[in-house]
Amino acid sequence: MDEVENRLKHSSKPIVLEATFLFETDLYLLCDKTFYVDAPKEKQIEHLNNRNDDVEKALRLNANFNKENIKKATHVIVNDKDVANLEKQINSFFGK
Repeated sequence: MDEVENRLKHSSKPIVLEATFLFETDLYLLCDKTFYVDAPKEKQIEHLNNRNDDVEKALRLNANFNKENIKKATHVIVNDKDVANLEKQINSFFGK
């Protein structure tokens, strides 16, 4: 964690973090922008099956995830369609 904080504080270049506990650890406070990716349960199951992940375990973890974190994000992406739509949403945040 200290290494991440140090890099965030001293970098002039954009840094992308994929951190499951970004909001719970308050690491988000060091970020200029944060993205919360949300998806309906059906889509989550589809994605998990496509990755051959343990669906039941992942859903249990997601059930414990604090939905209050969505309020801490500077941007919300709703992943409820296809990959092209997801890419469009992401690109819109970066002016592409």
